[in-house]
Amino acid sequence: MNINSCGMLGKLCLGVLFTLSTVSTSYAVEKKQADVVVSNKTGKTILYVTVAHKYSDEYEHQLEWPSALTDGASTSAQPVTYNTGFGTTGRDWWYVSWVYSDSGTIYYSDPTNFRGAIDLMEKVGSVAIPVGAAIAASVVGAVCTVGTGGACGPAATGAAWATGAAAAAAITSAAAGELLADGGTQGFKQHILRDDDAGKTVTIELQKNNQILITSPSGDSRTVYASKDTESTPSQREAINASIEVFKATKMPDLTGVWDTKVGEVNFDTNTYFDGRKSVKITGYGWDEARQAVVVSGLYGLANTSTLDPKESGTFKWYFTDKCHFSGTYMSILPELVMNKKTNILELKTHPWNGEDPTCG
Repeated sequence: MNINSCGMLGKLCLGVLFTLSTVSTSYAVEKKQADVVVSNKTGKTILYVTVAHKYSDEYEHQLEWPSALTDGASTSAQPVTYNTGFGTTGRDWWYVSWVYSDSGTIYYSDPTNFRGAIDLMEKVGSVAIPVGAAIAASVVGAVCTVGTGGACGPAATGAAWATGAAAAAAITSAAAGELLADGGTQGFKQHILRDDDAGKTVTIELQKNNQILITSPSGDSRTVYASKDTESTPSQREAINASIEVFKATKMPDLTGVWDTKVGEVNFDTNTYFDGRKSVKITGYGWDEARQAVVVSGLYGLANTSTLDPKESGTFKWYFTDKCHFSGTYMSILPELVMNKKTNILELKTHPWNGEDPTCG
């Protein structure tokens, strides 16, 4: 329609044109983001979890969390992108798979009894399995955390490596990538993200009894999951164990003995620092792909646990780019709010906590 074709109905046509232009401007396609977290309510410790998300053919994401996720815990948030607005035709599709720390069985969302997922797992599992730093970190971290109450030193060397779980984690990661590359949506669960979800959190809750609940501010979706047993060959197990041992020798810190740190000597044998007046407790290990660093998370507080002082207790996170040094931060339970000079946004104040192993060569 144009003005010249309006003829005697010019005013009416102009009104229609104005309305259409207003609609297209006010409700144009908008690119949005939402954060995704996975919540473990399965009753077991998960070694590795991955989520594949696609918004039609426009956006694809493979989110991975290679660290021990205990029952009741949630992963950190990772973003996905989608569109909203007038004229959008896309839909959000989801696939999630994971491996527990004690077996080589892969668990995966299966809304339509999709045989293709099994075929992909068998395809990638029949060849040599590359175990990258992320999976090696999750395996070693799980052994250190569970086997030695947090320490990753000589006491952990006798623990049996979860070779089958490491192989399964490598398979599920590769299979999820293949499923995304396939281009279709078969095997995915639909959960559409809307304007209400922008900047908010999408929670994928893995439940008992083969149930998965996806929740976001705009609504809930449910689906089921299935499982696939995997068995690595002797040559694969040998390669996996070799990769893990190399990682342990080059990347994983030996958190025993006394380390020199910014807040005083930390004695990992007694889990104390500051002349024994304060305590440290390691709660988990992970891997930061961007930093190529082992991530150690934990709690600090007073050694005398009968005395609770929120200003003297809190959390810490250390990053080890090599096994001899770490840099990181700590934050009290009652932190200050400070203005970020670059973004002009209020944020929680943290303090630096760096250290090194004086005996490390």
